[in-house]
Amino acid sequence: MILVKIGRMGGKLTEYAFDSNVTIEKAFQVSGTKIMPDEKYELNGGPSYSKPLSWKLSDKDYILISPNIVACIFVRVGRIGEKLQELKIPKGNTIQSALISAGRLPFSDEEIWIHWDNTPQGTKGLLSTPVSEGMIIVLEKPASLRNKILKIVSNIFEDENGEWEKGTNAILAMLAKDYKLS
Repeated sequence: MILVKIGRMGGKLTEYAFDSNVTIEKAFQVSGTKIMPDEKYELNGGPSYSKPLSWKLSDKDYILISPNIVACIFVRVGRIGEKLQELKIPKGNTIQSALISAGRLPFSDEEIWIHWDNTPQGTKGLLSTPVSEGMIIVLEKPASLRNKILKIVSNIFEDENGEWEKGTNAILAMLAKDYKLS
């Protein structure tokens, strides 16, 4: 016969008497102890991965069950025109899981853009892109040709009396004529 203590972090340890050839798994079954998916066990203070459930216990062993702490990161998610939602998600997840957590999957006519604090330029992202700390994920509709030209022209020239708007319309007219664009 051996004596083994089993308990949860923050609770009390209860001592059980077992046969000398009992395994960790059998000790859990007999004691009625269930380990949740977000928990881990430690045998005599060592990590659970070092001792499998089939490990034979010895006299005076103790098993402590504690929360399995997963490293998390913070990202922000939103659509153009909406407030960004800050999420805490496990490290190593993808943009898809961040969007699902936020309830914001892209529509078929939207693109995923990745931005960072203090960086105006974004890059296109994919659902399979891994997330990183501080990432800002924005869903937006692709810019039309007219909007892209307006943005380029307005960044190059100062606007006086709507001149760049007229220039953009002239460029669009030429493209429509030469390339049959609407």
